[in-house]
Amino acid sequence: MADEEQMAVFVLALIGAAWGFLVGRWWALIAALPVALWIMQVSEVDEVPPWFLGLGYGVVSVLGIAAGVTTRRSRAH
Repeated sequence: MADEEQMAVFVLALIGAAWGFLVGRWWALIAALPVALWIMQVSEVDEVPPWFLGLGYGVVSVLGIAAGVTTRRSRAH
């Protein structure tokens, strides 16, 4: 189970970084909100509340997007 969770976090951060790099604007961070809400809706984990899981994956998305935007902006200068 831990490998699946780590893979999900890695993939979510990678997709977020790609999105941030492609868009290149800070408003792209808004894209993390639907991801967090979707995770909250489909979560079947009993160990933590759905809002906590959504928040965690939302933060991972925001960090990935921010990394992508930062990378694009640093390459542009």
